[in-house]
Amino acid sequence: MEWDTSSFGNDGAKDWLQILLVSKTGDPVREAIDIVDGADNFIDAGDAERAVAASEVIAASRDFPSAKLPTEVALWIKSQRYQAPDALAARAAAITGRILSTSELRDLWDGTSAAGDWLKTVRDLQFRLEQIEKTPLPVTSGAEAADVEGVFNEAVEFVSEGAHDAAVQKYDRCLELDPNFVIGYIGRGTSYLALGKFDEALVDFNKAIDLGPEITEIYYLRAQAYFQTEKLGRAIADLTILINKDQSRSDAYFMRGLGNAELGRHEKAIDDFTKAIALDPESVNAYLHRAQAYERLGRFDMAGKDQKQYERLTGSMRSL
Repeated sequence: MEWDTSSFGNDGAKDWLQILLVSKTGDPVREAIDIVDGADNFIDAGDAERAVAASEVIAASRDFPSAKLPTEVALWIKSQRYQAPDALAARAAAITGRILSTSELRDLWDGTSAAGDWLKTVRDLQFRLEQIEKTPLPVTSGAEAADVEGVFNEAVEFVSEGAHDAAVQKYDRCLELDPNFVIGYIGRGTSYLALGKFDEALVDFNKAIDLGPEITEIYYLRAQAYFQTEKLGRAIADLTILINKDQSRSDAYFMRGLGNAELGRHEKAIDDFTKAIALDPESVNAYLHRAQAYERLGRFDMAGKDQKQYERLTGSMRSL
């Protein structure tokens, strides 16, 4: 590794920074934190380097930047209007403490002549992250909240009329009034989906997940956007998160089955379609796509049974 005591000076941070600078979302920041946060006892040096760099981005986005913050990072934060939520900043502060105490990166620095300078850098980062907790994002006032709700209702009305361009303008206004209005990001992202603006939809769904990771529907919506941009692996990952949170979603199993089938993972696709059918026995398309998966595996007897069930159900629907 390159022995540079600044947060962005080592090889791992430099490589990660190149990924961040071409991203239109805060995904690389959150993912770098997630990896270290999910580690049990051992924290890999490379993972720690990336998490330290990500934590610097978080601190800078909340007006606690390092004196050595690279200019390109400051420009990225400004251009993307990135502002890390309170919860992510708190996690970053916690894992920075773990990196300082028990990590492979700490072990590598110990015993070097620059160890003291590195410790000083990371402790300063931890201190700045902890200051964010003392200056949380502002809460919308009662009058502003009323305005946001009114504009949001106007956006919903446009959506009901199929006027998604007009709805987007209203959602824009909602988010000007309250940049942390998670439902506004979900609504605008959904309108972007309807307009075929999938990259814009992803930006909004990513922001919504940053602000409200407990809202399961966002994962389903983001999976749809990932499907449309041919990022099937990410779509499947989101659907898996959703299923782990809510195992009653037949639509999530069905969509994950489509993704697995597209990737040639036909056994997994069959499992997903089977679960979708168990939850919704009249899921016509699940029978159709399971039949196709069986055919690709050469299991023509099972494919035939599903095809007949598909035809029976579609016939019944036509007769209603």
